[in-house]
Amino acid sequence: KLLNKALETYRDLQDDEANFEIALALLELGNGYVTGRDKDNAVFSYAIGAICEFFEKDGSDDVTSSTSSSKSEFSSPEKIEEEQNIDDAIQCYKEALHLLRNHESQREDKQSDLVARSTRRLADCYFMQKEYDKALECYEKSLSMLRNTPSVGRDLVLENAHVLCMLG
Repeated sequence: KLLNKALETYRDLQDDEANFEIALALLELGNGYVTGRDKDNAVFSYAIGAICEFFEKDGSDDVTSSTSSSKSEFSSPEKIEEEQNIDDAIQCYKEALHLLRNHESQREDKQSDLVARSTRRLADCYFMQKEYDKALECYEKSLSMLRNTPSVGRDLVLENAHVLCMLG
């Protein structure tokens, strides 16, 4: 609640530097929403499960659409809360990306890196919702940005590896 209050205060400032700080806070808030669902290898485990499910449906000739949302499959309160958290994370990442894209910064390298990472996180959320077309689009955008970023280091290699694994 305090983070949301701080974000509201920053938004009221309508200042370029404040917008950058809001974007950073939104990214952290989005990360908080997916904590537990998107740690370490959780996305990869989820991907393997989704692929198995697809082939099981394909084998039984009951494939309806690989891009349909699975919200109706979640019935327990925990699953409903998880799905709401993913929806909230998506909204945070979208708003952060909007602010970062419209913000002119002297920290251009850091900003482009943040946009690429945020786009990848958004793609992960879409993937978890089984919105594969949206996920693919975001993964491709992220990969393109990561390849053009001047940043270097272990984190960049890990980001690239994650996106490449998800793209197959």
